[in-house]
Amino acid sequence: TNNEEVLMIGRDITERKQIESALSESEERYRTLVELSPDAIFINRDNQIVYANPACVHLLGAISANEILGKSPFLFIHPTGHDKAKARISQMMERGGSVPKVENRFVRVDGVVIDVEAVAQTIQDHGKVATQFVWRDISERKKAEQVLSESEEKFRSLVEQSPDGIFMADEDGAIVEWNCG
Repeated sequence: TNNEEVLMIGRDITERKQIESALSESEERYRTLVELSPDAIFINRDNQIVYANPACVHLLGAISANEILGKSPFLFIHPTGHDKAKARISQMMERGGSVPKVENRFVRVDGVVIDVEAVAQTIQDHGKVATQFVWRDISERKKAEQVLSESEEKFRSLVEQSPDGIFMADEDGAIVEWNCG
């Protein structure tokens, strides 16, 4: 007689498989969100850009991400903003988390300077602390603000220098501003 014993141990891995599936779905949603975002996004790890989404490539005037990846983000941050950017990065690395939105200037691959609005946050990337920057080009808005400001200044100057009396009233007819004509 052959008296062989077989010992079997079984584990229910259903819960682990469900967690792995949920994690995979979450990663796919994040990847899709970042890839399709109209805002430019790049990840800076060890002072090198290790990821740039398509919007970032486009807004920096690059043909492909290869023109950006592996380079210091400071190549694209205008020199006048380097100190502010270094302080913000240092602040994030020391305490983690994010920093508030700020306006800055970036330099595109072709040398054109653009105004940007940016936020940043620390993240884990390949086991290291990195910073994720999300930014958008606000150059057109800044130009429009400048044109409006110049127009308002011209209007104010014309009113102040007019020999005629000019007043402005609100919708109820109350005088809110006048010159001395």
